[in-house]
Amino acid sequence: EYALIESEEKYRSILKASPDDITITDLSGNIVMISEAAKQIFGYEEGFNDFIGMKLLDFIIPEDVNRAQSKIKELFQGVTRSTNEYKAVRKDKSIFDVEVNSGLIYNASGQPDKMVFIVRDITRRKLIETQMEKLVQQLEIEKNTAQLNSITDSLTGLFNRGYFDKTLR
Repeated sequence: EYALIESEEKYRSILKASPDDITITDLSGNIVMISEAAKQIFGYEEGFNDFIGMKLLDFIIPEDVNRAQSKIKELFQGVTRSTNEYKAVRKDKSIFDVEVNSGLIYNASGQPDKMVFIVRDITRRKLIETQMEKLVQQLEIEKNTAQLNSITDSLTGLFNRGYFDKTLR
């Protein structure tokens, strides 16, 4: 009995300490336990305690639901776990990017009993990735311009000695 209480306390400590949302659902996707981080990530007040019984898939945009359901089916088929990205919905209906890792929780008989989902808000990372892509595109344009400038005369636009040497090589 003591070991069970200790195990439960460790479990709750992990849920409380994680900056990511850790959600546990039944096999139908109904939330049975959720970490405190979910409130912040999904824009709920600190005192909100009505996640239990809500459907996990209600927190992602409708366009991503079929893909998420397919990933859950793959989980039951034993397909190697992977990180998946979805568009999620906050309480105020704003859309943001999340990264989700999932797994099955097994009962004492070795049968799947519940599912666990670790959800991370990746909005900032996506913004940085977009900015980096724009910078790479800008650098590519500048590189092409520099290469063109190295083989042409800036006044006339005609090929210069650099082009002649390059072509001759």
